[in-house]
Amino acid sequence: MKLATKISLSFLVTGLILTFIAASYFFIESEKVLKNQIGLELQSTLASRVRHIETYLRMLKIGVNQLSKSVVLEDFLKNPDDAETFKLAMKRLRRTKEAGTVFYEFFVMDRTGKIIASSEEKSIGSDKSTDVLFLASQDSPYIKDAYYHDPLGRGLLAVSSPVFDSETGGLLGVISARVNISDLNNIATDTTALGDTGEVYIVNKYGRMITPSRFLKDTFLKQKVRLVEKEDSVDIYLDYKGIPVLGAHSHVPEMRWHVLAEIDIREAYKPLHKLYILFTVVLFFVPIAAWLTGTFMARIIISPIDKLRKGTEIVAAGNLDYRVAMSTGDEIGDLSQSFDNMTEHLRSTTTSISELNREIAGRKAVEAKLALTALEWEMTFNSITDLVSLQDNNQKIIRVNKAYADFFRMKPDNIEGRQCYSVVHGTDVPCFNCPYREVMEKKKTVGMEYFEKRFGLHLEVTVSPIFNKDKEVVGMVHIIKNITERKRSEEALMEAWALKSRFTSMVSHELRTPLTAIKEGISIVEDGTAGELNDEQKEFLEMSKRNVDRLARLINDVLDYQKLESGKTEFKFEENDMNEVIKEAGKSMALVANGKGLEMIVYLDEELPKARFDRDKMTQVLTNLINNAIKFTDKGQISITCAKSGNTIRVTVEDTGPGIRKEDLPKLFHPFEQLEIGGSRKTGSTGLGLAICKEIVGKHNGKIWVESEPGKGSKFNFVIPIVERRVNRA
Repeated sequence: MKLATKISLSFLVTGLILTFIAASYFFIESEKVLKNQIGLELQSTLASRVRHIETYLRMLKIGVNQLSKSVVLEDFLKNPDDAETFKLAMKRLRRTKEAGTVFYEFFVMDRTGKIIASSEEKSIGSDKSTDVLFLASQDSPYIKDAYYHDPLGRGLLAVSSPVFDSETGGLLGVISARVNISDLNNIATDTTALGDTGEVYIVNKYGRMITPSRFLKDTFLKQKVRLVEKEDSVDIYLDYKGIPVLGAHSHVPEMRWHVLAEIDIREAYKPLHKLYILFTVVLFFVPIAAWLTGTFMARIIISPIDKLRKGTEIVAAGNLDYRVAMSTGDEIGDLSQSFDNMTEHLRSTTTSISELNREIAGRKAVEAKLALTALEWEMTFNSITDLVSLQDNNQKIIRVNKAYADFFRMKPDNIEGRQCYSVVHGTDVPCFNCPYREVMEKKKTVGMEYFEKRFGLHLEVTVSPIFNKDKEVVGMVHIIKNITERKRSEEALMEAWALKSRFTSMVSHELRTPLTAIKEGISIVEDGTAGELNDEQKEFLEMSKRNVDRLARLINDVLDYQKLESGKTEFKFEENDMNEVIKEAGKSMALVANGKGLEMIVYLDEELPKARFDRDKMTQVLTNLINNAIKFTDKGQISITCAKSGNTIRVTVEDTGPGIRKEDLPKLFHPFEQLEIGGSRKTGSTGLGLAICKEIVGKHNGKIWVESEPGKGSKFNFVIPIVERRVNRA
């Protein structure tokens, strides 16, 4: 067996052993990680659906609860036989139904359970006493479990809320609504994250499948209810079609519903198939690679010996110029060197014409390569569109490109050898701001822009030093760029910006006058000066007044931002106590927060030093931040914290709202930006509030930023510097 074959076989055996051990370990660990990851993704999708279902149910209860507080319905239940109150109640029910697509029917029941008003007249007179008997001991909305309505051929939910007498607190009746569960279907069956075979079910406490609603009448899902005993686990079982699936289970405690997310086991573990293929490929190809590596190494080892053998044959044939020239660093390399010394000694005794011819041919090749390199450099140098010149350290021009010569309408020979300033400026001395001196002193690139009256052009000049091996400046590269068009564009842009600011200010001021007149007119009609008003007319007037006030606020925001942006806003910096400003702002916004059922908490540092700031502007910043927190928070609390942080005062406004996506955070302080937060877009503002806050804090040499994660609320922070008071000592 040849030496090369032995080496190749040793690599093959070693590669087989190591590959099997490493690939087996990798396969086992990777399979474990993949299965765990697949289960986590399924549970994450299920948790998301459950949160959406709970949010949907809360919205239904809120909607019916708000309707139960209607003055119109309260008056009707107090006087059910009055035709006028009945008419208003029917109108209110129908208008509420038409305002959205969630509710299928609204009806009002008296204390006996009789339906006395409905958005569908055919339901009036029927009996719903079961709901009434239940709600008689309730003080909050109630959702009845889903059921299938045969006449309508669809699944429904019943949502009810008691109506109390606002004066005595006694139960007057019940407002109920039938809800088409198609929206619940859409929420539960959104299986985008579960691939092609994924399904999500809702099963009620009786074992009936609620979604998809076409299965509501069937009871064949009893076995799935038993599975949910393993809460928040992932199992493999047969679904209702008899197909093996990977399933996760959770529940909605309020309704005692069970939610199941399932995906075909073949699709769920599809990534494992790729792992099996990878494992097979590795086991197949790595031994082949080991065999090829062994063959390559064998050639490396055997090749020097074979080369030395062939060299011996060539020299023996009379070619004394041949050199083996192997530097392997081992005994074979030493033998090769001795062999070359021997042939060199033999060649020195003989005149070699062929060696001389090779030397001449080599020199010619080098000369041709140098000539080609010089031609390429010349073509590149002349292709540059900027005006480029090479100068010595006395500003004498050595070389110019074609663009330089064409610009001055001179031949390169008439330019080279002259001083730079005589060609560019037409003077006998350098200009007073010539960058040449700065380059020589600082030994670095210097640039400048100036207007050359001689040509009526704006030019940009860049001068870079050329160094020798001792780091001394021996010359420079002088580049001139015509930037006249760019300057004109910049001037046009500045003019357009100024025109925009003037236009914004003019439009905002012009809108204020008619708004004032409209607001005064509404106030006159509202206070009854122009005649008595009924409740509905007052409601519309109040709505109009709110919208006029909102429009006025929007105009004020635009004017404030325009003045801040243009630097026309005056700031009154005085020594103030930030704690007092926070107390005032919190007190003024507490009523708004309490109106939404939110708690407002203030944490102050009693040892906080005073600082110089504009009190009114800082109040505006705090009011904006607190108002935003209230606006985007539906439950929980708003907290305001003030404390000293280093040589700054740090103020934080934190809420328990839906939070902000990471990709939306950079947009928050941009003007006219309104983000979708918590799956909805809050309207009624210009998107300038946070931009104005940023401008005001910036004028105080401060900084403002936000910290937020979806589902975890938001923290808006700003800091302003503390200017310590100096104490004069005798």
